[in-house]
Amino acid sequence: MLPKNEFDMHGGMTNGAYPPSNGKMPAMGPEAGGPPAEETIDIREYIDIFFRRRWMLLGTLVIIVVLGMLYTFLQPKIYQSAAQILVITGRGGGAARSDVPVLADLAALTQSRSIETQVAIITSRDLLDEAFAKLEPEIRSSGFRGGSLPSWAVNAAALRNTDIITITTQAYTPEAAAALADTMAEAYFERDLKLNSKATRMARDYVGESLAEAKENLTRANDELADFKQRTGLIDPNTQITRAAEYLATLQLDITGAKAEMEANKSAMVNLRGRMEEEEQTVLSSTSFSTNPQYAAALARIDNLYSKRAEQLQEYTEESTVIKAIDGQLAAEKAQLEALTKTIISGQTQTRNPLREQIVAEYSQHFTTRAAAQARLGALEKEFAARKKEADSLPKKERQLTALIQQTELYKGTYEILSKEFHTLKISEQSTMPNASFVTHARASNSPVKPRTATNAALFFMLGCIVAVGLALLVERLDDRVHDQETAERITGATTMAGIPKLAPEDIKLVTDADVHSHFLESFRVLRNNITFAAIDRKIKVLTVFSPGPSEGKSTICANVGIAMAMDGKRVLLIDGDLRRPALHNMFGVERERGFTTVLTGNCALEDAIVPTKIENVWLLPTGALPPNPTEVLNSGQSRELIRQLSDMYDVVIIDSPPCTKLSDVQVISTLADGLLLITALEQTLKTGLRIATRALMQVQAPLIGLVLNQLDLTSRRYGYYSYYYYSYYNYYYYSEEADGTQAKKKRRGHHRR
Repeated sequence: MLPKNEFDMHGGMTNGAYPPSNGKMPAMGPEAGGPPAEETIDIREYIDIFFRRRWMLLGTLVIIVVLGMLYTFLQPKIYQSAAQILVITGRGGGAARSDVPVLADLAALTQSRSIETQVAIITSRDLLDEAFAKLEPEIRSSGFRGGSLPSWAVNAAALRNTDIITITTQAYTPEAAAALADTMAEAYFERDLKLNSKATRMARDYVGESLAEAKENLTRANDELADFKQRTGLIDPNTQITRAAEYLATLQLDITGAKAEMEANKSAMVNLRGRMEEEEQTVLSSTSFSTNPQYAAALARIDNLYSKRAEQLQEYTEESTVIKAIDGQLAAEKAQLEALTKTIISGQTQTRNPLREQIVAEYSQHFTTRAAAQARLGALEKEFAARKKEADSLPKKERQLTALIQQTELYKGTYEILSKEFHTLKISEQSTMPNASFVTHARASNSPVKPRTATNAALFFMLGCIVAVGLALLVERLDDRVHDQETAERITGATTMAGIPKLAPEDIKLVTDADVHSHFLESFRVLRNNITFAAIDRKIKVLTVFSPGPSEGKSTICANVGIAMAMDGKRVLLIDGDLRRPALHNMFGVERERGFTTVLTGNCALEDAIVPTKIENVWLLPTGALPPNPTEVLNSGQSRELIRQLSDMYDVVIIDSPPCTKLSDVQVISTLADGLLLITALEQTLKTGLRIATRALMQVQAPLIGLVLNQLDLTSRRYGYYSYYYYSYYNYYYYSEEADGTQAKKKRRGHHRR
């Protein structure tokens, strides 16, 4: 199936894509200032671009690949080796784990960290330099060609989900690569062992110092506890507090009894004193009272005994010998006090009253009892106050005792833990080992890993393709020539009327009846038919042919369009309207002294200026003398009248116009014509010129009926489906009718070569 805007085999445009017949120019593309047109580029257009630039693509690709392979072969060979080590991440090399925070931090120094940490240690610069220094001088010079280890020579990585680290090394010799890998592992083992030993020794020293300090603290705490117990007498706080409370209750009962006894004695003494006063009223003599000094001393001794008895009751019971001894002393002192009461009355009258004597004796006895009770009460109250104060201080002493006990226990626990850790670290220090070991040793390989010839070839090939494609697209972008039908139609917004095959310099330029089966003739038949179809709705009597630039084949197309129309029985007049560089008179072999300008100036009759050609029904009106002002001549009223007169005399008048770019002649001629054909020479016409020509025609609303593609290569598909499929089908259609198959094949081959 042919794409839109192409032509069928009979010369008509498919899909009804005929030029407009309203006398106005069709809509142009966005480059010409018209309505927007679709700018998408399909894959076929890219293929066309790459085909046009195929030699550039191939050359660029070859150059990059050759340079890349040359670079690859010039690179020195590099050999690779690898050693694998197992890193123990779950234990330390020496110090054991500890629950003591500070000690745990010290023990962590001897424990293996994460696998990533070990990889970082292995690839550290210090370890690399240390391992490199351990290599033999011959290996360093031949394997690394320098006094330092290159950065690309070592790489370490952990195997996924394992504790195995692979140390990969590269060198200019296989032996150097293997030696470096093993030396790296051994240097890592030595460093790890030193680190573990140092950390264990530091931990042991620290624990020893802490152990001595803990022992000193424990001794001091024990001394403080013993001194507190001795000073306060607080041994069993709970028992002692209970006993103090019970003793206070007993004292309180004794105090209450002593007070009651005193009150009773006081009442009795008041009563006896009243009786004594009554007896004195009936007695002639009176009595005076005095106190014996020994009486006060006896009271003091009784008071001291009661205090001593209360104090001893805190430690002894009522039945103990100590308490009973004190009670015996109290009885003796009370008996002595009772004897002393008899000497209380020291002065009496000469007359004695027996009844009063009895009352005085009773009074003295009650006085003695009251004094003893008062002494006992004072001792009890004093003892009660002292014991209550002591009982009140017991909770505070208990707290102090508890704090001292807790402090002692804390120091004791710390001492026990540090003692255990100290002995553990002493054992660990003697059994320190590194946290890693070999899994496999490195082996020398005779196969180099660099340069990778196959990989580099593929990479440079890909790079060459990318650069070649980019260069082709860049050149295509910078190339201002029109290469295909789609570009021409996109710029102008016009429809392609026909495609004219490319001719060799030695080929004929004019079609004749003898060329009935040529592609060249068939293309003008297609163009003729499309112009005819374009004139269905409006009559096209005057047709102008122009091109954006010079030497694009407009004169040849102008002449051959006229010949093709004459073959259809029309009377055709060709006017050479290029008043600057005329060419039609040379193509037909006529003189141009008389022609268009001489008729306008009246120097020649019209009949004399028109020249018949050797082709039937085709006449030519040359330019005549070239004027200095072509635009003004073409725009004159005489020119318009002459064109109108000629259109009445012939069926079709075809004007060969000068190039459009930078010339205003075409704008003037377009106002004289009924339709215009825009010639575009592929690989020659510039896009800029085509845009300028299109804008110039739009400014005067020129009746552009379509494009004509010139210089089509019929043997290539790169100019679109029109040039390839249409003419291929044309060959099949016409040559299949040949009776002689051999002759048909020869003609077919000849036409393909053309």
